[in-house]
Amino acid sequence: MFETSLMLRVSKWALEAPHREEEYANTAWKKLPKLFDGVTKDVPVPPKPAGPASGAGAGAGAGSS
Repeated sequence: MFETSLMLRVSKWALEAPHREEEYANTAWKKLPKLFDGVTKDVPVPPKPAGPASGAGAGAGAGSS
């Protein structure tokens, strides 16, 4: 990431690129729940889904001496 005070815009080349994923916003972000309505100050945080335990100690070499 970087910061700039300059106005950025997408180039014509990028907009016309044959490998551009035109439906990216509709496919990648559509399933995420809408939590912000612009009025409510406290945004509810949904619970994390239950899944296999992972984190410190998991992975290659864990528990070996």
